[in-house]
Amino acid sequence: MSDIVSLLDIAPLEFHAELSVGKVRVYRLGAGDIAQMFLIFPGIRAIFSDRPAGPGEMVRLAQELPDAIPYLVSYACGLRGPDGIAAARNLPAADQMIVIEKVKEISLPEGGRDFFAAAERLLPQQAEPGAGTKSRKSPAKPAAPVPDVADMADLMRP
Repeated sequence: MSDIVSLLDIAPLEFHAELSVGKVRVYRLGAGDIAQMFLIFPGIRAIFSDRPAGPGEMVRLAQELPDAIPYLVSYACGLRGPDGIAAARNLPAADQMIVIEKVKEISLPEGGRDFFAAAERLLPQQAEPGAGTKSRKSPAKPAAPVPDVADMADLMRP
C-alpha cells in the first residue's frame, strides 16, 4: 500500500459557509491570492496576522475595509470581478464576516504566522549597504527611494 495521496484528497477544492441568506461555497486562497490582496489592500495583513495590530495598521485597515471586504468575500466565493464584488457588497455585514472567518480558517489553518514566516524565507533579503562591492575606494551610491511604492518584503511581513 502506498503512502502517496492525491492533492485533491488533502486539499479539497471547496468548502461551505452557512450564511443568513443560505449556504455558499468558499474556496481556499493560495499564497498567490493572499499576496495579491496584500498588494491591493496592504492593511488587510492585520486580518491574517496572529499578532495584535498596531495603531497605524488599524488606521490603514479602517481606510481599506470598505473596499477590501467585498473584494475578499467575492474572491473567496469564486466570483472575481466587478459583478462578484457588487454581490458581496450586498451581503449582510455579519455574513461578510462569516465568509472572511471561513476563508481565514481554511486558507491559514495554522494561523498567519506560518504563512508570513514561509513568505519571508522566500523573499530575497535586502543586502547591507556596500555589501558585495569589490572596490572600497568608491562605494556604490544608494538608489533614490521610489515614493509611494510598497516594498514587497514589507507587505509580506506581519
